[in-house]
Amino acid sequence: MVDNIERDSMDQADSRKILLECFQQSFGVDFELNRLWLERLVEAYDGPHLLNPGDLLWDMGDTRNDYYFILEGLVSEYWINDFGESFIYAFIGSQEFCVNEFQMLFGAPSKSRLQVIQPTWVMVLRQEKESEFRNGNTPWEQLSYEVGKRILEKRRERIRWLSGAKEEHLRQVITNYPGLLNHATKEQIARYLGVSRATAYRLLTNLARK
Repeated sequence: MVDNIERDSMDQADSRKILLECFQQSFGVDFELNRLWLERLVEAYDGPHLLNPGDLLWDMGDTRNDYYFILEGLVSEYWINDFGESFIYAFIGSQEFCVNEFQMLFGAPSKSRLQVIQPTWVMVLRQEKESEFRNGNTPWEQLSYEVGKRILEKRRERIRWLSGAKEEHLRQVITNYPGLLNHATKEQIARYLGVSRATAYRLLTNLARK
């Protein structure tokens, strides 16, 4: 993870190399078989784009199905449930993918908002380009499976942590996302842990003493 790194510029060639390496990890032994197709896919991504804290990748109700790759940085997935309660469902950091899963999986408007927490570099595959790669006899199905699997893994991880110790949960998320403490507010951390701001402050204080 490199979430604590911030830079004023990022080379496009380096960005595409990083993206291709992530696809290689996903495809494993099938990578060389699909290499040319994946190289064309990488070329279809635009960016890198620098987003600032508070910027949105998408908002609630959005129906676009753009694919995002976080090169460096940190974003939060913000939800409001059926009872009007707001919380942060997940953090997404460096070299992770994110997509409007409601549109991708169910063809429905988004129920979440993806908001930037720290200066973040992203690559974007626009839905108009995505449709070109999705159609025909291509490895797109396997790629979509890998993206969907990662989304579900985050969901399962979230459920596991909700029933666990809050301090250990906080320790784990700080380890996974080193930029969190430098950029996230105590309110954001509290919304992620499902606790009050006072409790979040106490947990942070306890960790700092250890």
